[in-house]
Amino acid sequence: MKLDDNTFAFISWLMRNTHVETETGLTEFDGYEWYNYMWEKWLQNTDVGRKIINDWVRNNNPDNMNNNNTDNNNTMASGEKNPHMAQLETVTFTFSQEANCVDGRSDDVETLTVEAKSSLGIDNDGGAFYVLRTEQWAIDGPNEINELIKRCETAVNAIIGA
Repeated sequence: MKLDDNTFAFISWLMRNTHVETETGLTEFDGYEWYNYMWEKWLQNTDVGRKIINDWVRNNNPDNMNNNNTDNNNTMASGEKNPHMAQLETVTFTFSQEANCVDGRSDDVETLTVEAKSSLGIDNDGGAFYVLRTEQWAIDGPNEINELIKRCETAVNAIIGA
């Protein structure tokens, strides 16, 4: 079944159930939380939803890891993210080096923290922007920072399978 058919089936089901209030009192006016709840219920309680879950489980079974229908992250064969797997939000890298000879004592250490973030989460956005945090980090030239960021970018890409 094509993704378009599944999307149409979910939207049709959703339109028939806009009056539904969740056990915790969420309604369609609560936005994404209600829609996420309804998506989970649709997956669990409809034939098409159960087929999507079963296909995902079958394609991501460790015994079937050589199956070409999936990649090695949490993406289903259809290209969708698995809604039942935790999503990566941020990654933090911490670098350290000896303090520079002008501003620091000989036993001091400088620390640079690089946070890879995304407004939608790294898995959902397929990438990240970088936030640098430090009290002091000495460099001899701009290439040093570029190399650190490239290391972070390479690690993030390896994690998300890019």
